[in-house]
Amino acid sequence: MHLTDIIQSAVDRLPVGAHDVGLRSVVTHIERAIVNLERGQQDGDDEWFRDAIYRCNQAFEGSVKEAYRVLAEGDPTKKTPHEIEIYIDSNEILRPRVFNQLTRYRREWRNPSTHDYNLDFDENEAFLAVVNVCAFAKVLIDQIALKLAYDASAHADTQVPLSSATDSFAEEVATQVAAVFSVLGVSTADDKPLSEAHWIGSLAGYLDAVEGIESEIEAHLPGNSMGRADMIVRRGGEATVIELKRNRRRLSVVDDAKAQLGRYLDALALKEGVLAFFDEKAVGYTVEEERLGDLPTKFFVVRPLNPEK
Repeated sequence: MHLTDIIQSAVDRLPVGAHDVGLRSVVTHIERAIVNLERGQQDGDDEWFRDAIYRCNQAFEGSVKEAYRVLAEGDPTKKTPHEIEIYIDSNEILRPRVFNQLTRYRREWRNPSTHDYNLDFDENEAFLAVVNVCAFAKVLIDQIALKLAYDASAHADTQVPLSSATDSFAEEVATQVAAVFSVLGVSTADDKPLSEAHWIGSLAGYLDAVEGIESEIEAHLPGNSMGRADMIVRRGGEATVIELKRNRRRLSVVDDAKAQLGRYLDALALKEGVLAFFDEKAVGYTVEEERLGDLPTKFFVVRPLNPEK
């Protein structure tokens, strides 16, 4: 799939809002950047490469500002990319590796090409700029999707109460996950799969609306500066980890996911976690208690029912 198709599809799945115009401009700038790159390759005229990077800069700035509009719920028109970068950093919105890409693009591409009118660029530099800004725009659009899904779920009229029928907090949470996933359903008329960001955001919104429950998305792990769990859910002194995966049928995928979740639980000194597989076509979900080999860790696995029907 073409990079612009991936980004356009992500934008199309977002609900209508003030971010629409800006994000569609981002897509246009990326499309024109690619056109300019191809013209430079065909004509042998390096000026097209400079034009490609100028378009990339517009896409970069638009992505950052529209992300700020949604994530900070503020007006980005008077904010510089650097000021928004500080906001993103202080609120730990992006994973460290992704945030480093934001900083690097602003310093190495956007700032020099904006302020130094004597700069020129070759084909490889233009290609790198296009790939980098496409990847970064997609990441920010996913963050926007997560926030919008969270807000919609947190303010939904119907909430699914958390059961306390078991002695296991992780099992209670897994039951809640199954209930939430069952009501999400297919969200688009064209039957396109939702992004993982939508599922995580929706789930966190529902959980946080339950009295006494707090969720933390992309939660840091002790002793691992780069590692993050999809979600940590807490209630008083109890806690568990939720790891989300798109539904896969291979057994190795399940075992790999359990091993990953097991590492997160070890880092947090927890013995029970929730592994949730999501599928838009599911007619419902089950919760099963499982283990991985002889490990003492319990996994409450949320699985879709009849996803092919």
